Amino acid sequence: MAKYTFLVPVFKPDFLDKALESMLNQSFEDFVIILSNDCSPYDIKSVVNRFNDSRIIYRENRENIGGYRLVDHWNLLVQLCESPYLIMAADDDIYEKNFLKDIDSICSHYPKVDIIRSRTCRINENDEIIDIENLYDTFGTELDAVYNSFCSNQIWCVGNYVFKTDVLKQNGGFVDFPYAWFSDLATALMMSKNGICHTKHSGFKFRLSGTNIS
Repeated sequence: MAKYTFLVPVFKPDFLDKALESMLNQSFEDFVIILSNDCSPYDIKSVVNRFNDSRIIYRENRENIGGYRLVDHWNLLVQLCESPYLIMAADDDIYEKNFLKDIDSICSHYPKVDIIRSRTCRINENDEIIDIENLYDTFGTELDAVYNSFCSNQIWCVGNYVFKTDVLKQNGGFVDFPYAWFSDLATALMMSKNGICHTKHSGFKFRLSGTNIS
């Protein structure tokens, strides 16, 4: 069993090749990718086949879920996950090469923490960095998590978090809000009862484009 799983709900192909390449190129190699085609009208399978990598587990939904209840798709994938830690990735964001390496180092030093967060920057459609968030302490309390979320320039997204799988499942999965708006933040705060950890390096690039919503 792999230690980490990237869960990737997929609908649009625009940046999928870049997203998958960034996951597969991780310097820490104990991971798998569950890629879930959400009944996309595009040829997602051909993009996946170009990589020909056994770490990619490909599946397809019989009907589109994310267009109505995106969090339902997220939680479906959570239930399929068997690894100790999971990442709810997107089909257009970018992971730096040492994303998992930095995360795993923190997991080893703070085993009781249920959620780890990578420092994040925003990129545009041309992969240009347009913003980067604050540098946070490696460990923070639940109160710190709340404060940093609302009183700093923290970038809100879901793919920069790493969750303990069993704890997320015990909590009922991701908090379900329409179109997943603020579901990432609500879930992160719910998971921070034992504290939250942050990487020092910016390991995640959150893409802003005209195709962010499925």
